[in-house]
Order: sequence, then C-alpha cells, then structure tokens
Amino acid sequence: EDDDDEEAEEEELAFQLQKRLNPRKQKDFDVLQSELLQWRRREERKILITCGNIERKRELTKALLIKETCLLRKIEALKNEAHSKVKANKVEQSISKMAQPKTWETSYGDVIVETPETSLAREMKGMHDDVRKKIGKTPARIDLLQRIKLFLHRMHSSTTLVKDILVLVNREIEILQRDTAELGNDMLEGMRMRLTNLFAKLVFKTNT
Repeated sequence: EDDDDEEAEEEELAFQLQKRLNPRKQKDFDVLQSELLQWRRREERKILITCGNIERKRELTKALLIKETCLLRKIEALKNEAHSKVKANKVEQSISKMAQPKTWETSYGDVIVETPETSLAREMKGMHDDVRKKIGKTPARIDLLQRIKLFLHRMHSSTTLVKDILVLVNREIEILQRDTAELGNDMLEGMRMRLTNLFAKLVFKTNT
C-alpha cells in the first residue's frame, strides 16, 4: 500500500510539473502567477534579512525586479501560445465540419450526400492542412503554393482577402526560389502563419 501511495504521489508531482512546463488552462496560469508572487516575497524577505547595506539592498532589489519582469514576460508568452493553440484547434474543427458530406433524413433512412459545396470545402481543407504544416522541402512547398495560386485564379475573385493571399503566396515562392539561408527560418515561419490565418478566413468566407 505504501508503494502504491508513493507511486500515486510521484504521478501527481509529474502531472503538476508538466502543467508548469506546459500550462494550458487559465487556472494553470493562475498557479504560475501565484507561485511567482510567493517567490518574489521570499526573495524580498531574504534581501531584507541578510542585507544591511542600503546601496547593496537597492542593487539586489533592482535585480529581483528585472528577474520578475523576465518571468512575467515568459508566462505571458506561454499564455499567448496556449490561446493560439486553442484557437487553431477550434478553426480546424470548424473547417473539418464544413468538409463533411451532408446527411439528409428520408423515409428510407439517412442518406449521405456529397454536394459541390462540401467538395469545395474539402478541397480547401486539404490545402489549409498543407499550408499550416511546418515548412519542409522547398520543391514540395513551392508546388503547394502554385496549387493555391491556380485554385485562387479558378475562383475568379478580386476581393481584398484573395489579393492579400496571392501577395503572400507570390512573395514566399520568390523567397523559396532564392537562397533562404540568409533570411532565416523565423521569417518563413512568420509568413507561413500569416498565410495559414488568411487562408482559414477564406475557407470560412467561401463556405458560410
């Protein structure tokens, strides 16, 4: 029984550690904020008790403030990342639902029907899924971007959204056809995210 209790305690500690390393819910971030506050108060007491020199106390207090600010920024970055993941998951679920065949109720039972709208939604979903993937081999990425261009031209749309997507697609193709080593992955990743978000908007606008 003691072994079981010890194992359960270890599992709980591992779970709590994972939440700290990979917070997802608001209560996880509330715990991080609370722990940060407790840490700061402990450090302040430590400075107050151990440091008698006023100038040294100011230096340590300033250093503590800098550390706290840095940790707050990290928590905020983790929070933004978690919110982005939740939003991306919701978008993906909505797009997947659009691409599903329609189910019609008849006197003979449910009939699954493929419509031009669901076919279009599924085609767009496939492109959206590919666009949001991490940029891999250059030829495959360029081929995907060319397919998106052809698709947009087939739409015969001159909306601002379509024009913005075409600008991003052409810019990325041009960059990929050059030496990308000088540009770095951050720039390409930023372009991928912007294209993913714009294409998701196009999916919703086209299918709702």
